[in-house]
Amino acid sequence: MKISRRSWHYRYLNKLDMIYTGGAQNLCTYCQKLIIAVVLIPLAGLIVLTVLLLPFWWWVVGVPLYLAVLVGMVDIVGLYFIWREHRGYRRDSGKLKHKEPSLVVSWLKARKAKICPLVEYTE
Repeated sequence: MKISRRSWHYRYLNKLDMIYTGGAQNLCTYCQKLIIAVVLIPLAGLIVLTVLLLPFWWWVVGVPLYLAVLVGMVDIVGLYFIWREHRGYRRDSGKLKHKEPSLVVSWLKARKAKICPLVEYTE
């Protein structure tokens, strides 16, 4: 699978120094690192801030706030992926034109087939 070096996920993982440039990397490893960087690291930071910065009596406000932020994050991520899927279909003179599958769709297909293709970084 080809991944552009200009994509947001490549640049984000590169900033976090999570891109392995020494050799081949497969799609499953790339997506696992992306999930860790996009979901788990911010979630862990939110948990640490909630536990350390809020006094005990703030748990009445902190827990609902934490849950609201968590639900909001899940909603935003879900809506983003739905938007990405639907923008792949373009109307071109009355015919539907389908774009190349997104990173998430390719990853899900690879996991189902239990074969993870190698990742090639392109300009």
